[in-house]
Amino acid sequence: MVGLIIFCFGLLFLLLSASSFMQGVQDPSVWVVFSLGLVSVFAGDQIYRCTKRRFINKRQVAELFGVSQRTVDRWLEDGKLPKPKRTFVSAKWNYDELAARLKFKSPN
Repeated sequence: MVGLIIFCFGLLFLLLSASSFMQGVQDPSVWVVFSLGLVSVFAGDQIYRCTKRRFINKRQVAELFGVSQRTVDRWLEDGKLPKPKRTFVSAKWNYDELAARLKFKSPN
């Protein structure tokens, strides 16, 4: 969310500097605002991409652990896997959380 906010501020700075350029303002501060806008847009985009969560479905969870989908259901019933985020018809797990669980300990 922070990356998205920084990105939006960058767009705002670019818009302000563009309007100043179109009005013929020759002030050096316009270049500073323009530069700040460019940096904010690129930095916000990078932060957003790095913090964006990736969710996977039950089939992908089974592939990650090398088991069947029924085993994923049993692990979920036994509390060995975290509860998924539910949408209308599907369940999604946070990939990073499951990958960390796979790295440090198997749910068996």
